[in-house]
Amino acid sequence: MTDLFPVELCVVKRPLNPLGAVFNFFYQGIARASVVPNTPEDRRGLANRIFRGLAPVLARTRTGRYTASSSGR
Repeated sequence: MTDLFPVELCVVKRPLNPLGAVFNFFYQGIARASVVPNTPEDRRGLANRIFRGLAPVLARTRTGRYTASSSGR
């Protein structure tokens, strides 16, 4: 069904007031930091790289914790 309606995205830069320009600056930084690669050649964002290294550590620390349902309360 998606073959019938191809989607093309384009970014249109419009003049903004100063507050909008500041918002867009931070939003673009967050977007660049959270890039997830689709193929092995794609670049990975900074936040994604940090989480990739931090996720195994967090998983190990969570295995020893009790949850509310398992504490018997």
